Amino acid sequence: SKRLSLSGLLFSLFQEIGRVLFLESSRLCKLQHSRIVSAAPSMATKFPAFRSQLVFENRQEEQMPAAKNKLITEHPFNHAAEIFVPAPSSTLDRIRNQLPDGAVYFRADVPLANFLRTDFIDNHLKKGHLHGVTAGCGIDREDCAALKPNGDLLLSLTKETFLELGLEGQASSFQPDSRHLVSIDLTAPHCRPGKKYYKRILWCLSDRLQLSYSFIFVYADRGAELGQRLSQDLGVECKQCDVQTTCRSWRQVRVPSLASHVLQHPARQSRSRRTVAREAVSSNAEPSSGTPGDNTGSSTSDTAAEDDFIDATLVFQEWLGAMMCGINLDDPVDSFTSSLKPPESVQPLAECTSIRWTGCLTVQSISKTVSSLRSLIASGDLPWASLSVWGFPDSPVSWRSKEHGWRQSGDNHYTAVLLPHGRYWLFATSPPP
Repeated sequence: SKRLSLSGLLFSLFQEIGRVLFLESSRLCKLQHSRIVSAAPSMATKFPAFRSQLVFENRQEEQMPAAKNKLITEHPFNHAAEIFVPAPSSTLDRIRNQLPDGAVYFRADVPLANFLRTDFIDNHLKKGHLHGVTAGCGIDREDCAALKPNGDLLLSLTKETFLELGLEGQASSFQPDSRHLVSIDLTAPHCRPGKKYYKRILWCLSDRLQLSYSFIFVYADRGAELGQRLSQDLGVECKQCDVQTTCRSWRQVRVPSLASHVLQHPARQSRSRRTVAREAVSSNAEPSSGTPGDNTGSSTSDTAAEDDFIDATLVFQEWLGAMMCGINLDDPVDSFTSSLKPPESVQPLAECTSIRWTGCLTVQSISKTVSSLRSLIASGDLPWASLSVWGFPDSPVSWRSKEHGWRQSGDNHYTAVLLPHGRYWLFATSPPP
């Protein structure tokens, strides 16, 4: 009986110890949770919401002709383009043969040392202005490369690859501690067989470190003629690919009304910049007269008119983006899940059409598309038209052949809304330098 009573006492003791430990652990968990909740505001200040910049331009065609539009000509690496018009598809039939349908580009796995071949440089870089970009490489975590239209080979390398390769370069503007840029002018006079510069690069790319990537190529000139010799001169198998075309149509669409005060708003050569964070839009527009940053020449009424104009264009841009994404703003949606609203001022129901090209598009084809749309607007067949162009998100270069980084999403695209009388609006998510 003594042994049983001792065993019962020990069991009760261990049971009480377990209960105390459980209660203490629960108290510590609640205390830790309260500390995390109380620290939430300070954590929000350390990790603010991503910020993006929207550049808007309201211009007259004479200020920047479409054929010489720097935003088009200085953005050579174009992955996709889409036109959107408030008209049936039959309206575009008369210019369909001028659009990028039937365009081709090339894919190939190329060792970087093969770019130094003399036949390739003479026949494709100097004559055809061949340019290309790596495919399937993350610009924020992997090695990437681009062959620019001027014949420069740009390598965006991780720190390990850069140190092992042994070529001169500079630190990246986006990741200075972990990424470096190496630029090689393949068309320079000193980049010829027998030159020391040529021998050094060839040795680094073929003997020291054999780098090979999957490239997408496109010709700026004489592509149909020179593309047949690309595999032979580059020393690898090159696959010809067709640009994919997708057509969509909408019926009974509520198109936002472009009121007369919006269409007649004076075009200005200065840029209006908008920095967008979450749902707030803050204005930082340059004045239309006087020195930059001087608001003495702007009256209150002018500022209010400018704000109304910007609000109208942002509403139009939001509606246009929703249409191209296949979102119907007229469908009832809970305000908790979406803040998108249909436009308040609309035109009579209309039929809309869009055509999208995906692959690798040349600057020349995009410029020709703008000119064709402009002719339809001038003839009265279209009230307006939009052209959206998307660049490659992981391209190491973007506008003006300047360095490009991933930032938050790799955005480097723009939308041009062509209006009557030579007017156009320009939206760019990542502004040119």
